[in-house]
Parts: sequence; structure tokens; C-alpha cells
Amino acid sequence: MSSPNEFRKSVRYPLHLPVTVKLGTAEISARSENICRNGILLSSDFLMLKGSSVQLAVHFAQSVEMGASLMGRGRVLRVEPNVSGGFVVAIGCEVPFRIANPARM
Repeated sequence: MSSPNEFRKSVRYPLHLPVTVKLGTAEISARSENICRNGILLSSDFLMLKGSSVQLAVHFAQSVEMGASLMGRGRVLRVEPNVSGGFVVAIGCEVPFRIANPARM
């Protein structure tokens, strides 16, 4: 029997970076668990509804002003309770992530 990992289109990288999620007018702080070209798995203290449209900024440095970010736009595909509290959120990107310099945003 095949495992779900065999069907993934992109390699997932276990990166634990700060993420800003824009959901409507709200900005939510989260942390990445893993990232691939077309999606991200997040840990968040805030509930995001499945199907919600979001904008993402994955920060390479602690301060947004200090470095570039991965920018993306997508939809919440899955939300599950996290064993340590909060939620685990899977987001699929509508287009692959792109690198953006904060000075140009």
C-alpha cells in the first residue's frame, strides 16, 4: 500500500520560520513547520477556517526589515488541533512562493 508522501508533487523542507498570515484585514503570527514550492504547514494559536483565502510572508530573519521574505497567496486546505495547543494549518499556494525584498513591498 502506498503512503501519502509518495504522491506529493514537491519536496517538503522542515523549516521553522516566523510567518505572517494576512486573513482579510487581520494579520496573524504563525510559525512554519515545513515548506514546499506550492504550500506550507503552519503552527498557529489562531483558528483559520478551511477554504479561507490568505496571503503569506515567510520571514528569513527575526525582523521583517532585516531580510527578504517568501511571499505567497493561497487557501487553507486543512486545519487540525495541535497536541501542544493551537492549530496545525495546511495552506496550498495558488502560485509558487516568490522571494520579495521588504524594501520593495
